[in-house]
Amino acid sequence: MIESMSHNSVLNSELLRLLDIKKDGVYVDATYGRGGHSKLVLGRISKSGRLMAFDRDREAVTDALTKFGADARFSINHAKFSCISKSLSDFRSKIDGIYFDLGLSSPQIDNAERGFSFKKSGFIDMRMDQSSDEDSAFDWLNSAKEYEIRDVLSKFGEQRYARSIARKIVSFRALKSLDTTHELAQIARSCIKYRSKIDPATLTFQAIRIYVNDELNELHQALNSAAELIALGGKILVISFHSLEDRVVKHRFRYLEENGLSKNGLECTYRIITKKPIRPSDLEKSKNIRSRSAKLRVIERTQ
Repeated sequence: MIESMSHNSVLNSELLRLLDIKKDGVYVDATYGRGGHSKLVLGRISKSGRLMAFDRDREAVTDALTKFGADARFSINHAKFSCISKSLSDFRSKIDGIYFDLGLSSPQIDNAERGFSFKKSGFIDMRMDQSSDEDSAFDWLNSAKEYEIRDVLSKFGEQRYARSIARKIVSFRALKSLDTTHELAQIARSCIKYRSKIDPATLTFQAIRIYVNDELNELHQALNSAAELIALGGKILVISFHSLEDRVVKHRFRYLEENGLSKNGLECTYRIITKKPIRPSDLEKSKNIRSRSAKLRVIERTQ
């Protein structure tokens, strides 16, 4: 049963301020989610402006068509954000702003059937795009070798107890298949003895989700594509929610600022706008607990 399907996008005023929206500009929402940021941008552009959105989740695409499908300024693409360069090849060096909100949307978390939540029992799916033929977390967890599970938990969850959790998963599935998020969460919790404000299952779920959706490779490709697409004076904004994502963004932005990029025979240069990431205010964190770990980084093309 889906208890809550509302979603509050984060760092709204900061994103709008740093995008510095032109009335007739061209913008890309690389992670539509439930359209919170899209709505804000559409409210700032004129009839000649344009917003092109992407999401790999078919439910998000359906939401976008329902909310904005009649708006001629808006389009939605059912695709991974690593595909933005291919999909928008006609707009190369013509896009005034590209922004990414890398967090899961509340409907994805709150719907137990998606398998993202360790607080509700549901099938262990964890695919961003359930309409794809990619392996789900269920497929992988019930077939991967113990060392593969250990390595994923360690690499993508920075999980200190990766070895014991992997061993217990393999022992569990020797008796029956690992089917539900409740079963996975209980295994993770049983291997972690210390008490913390953060649920002991958090890092295990994070690691498996990142692996199943190939999230860090997707982000690498998407940032490269964004740098190729952005116009002179245009900005790339990324909101991340955990250290692995933020590290990828920080390092790629630093590389672009130091080395630039050659494209179409031109040497492009970039300048980091946010020397330190922008964090939500205390007021925003009090109103939306899921914003507490958000970090916003921005880079601008200067030549």
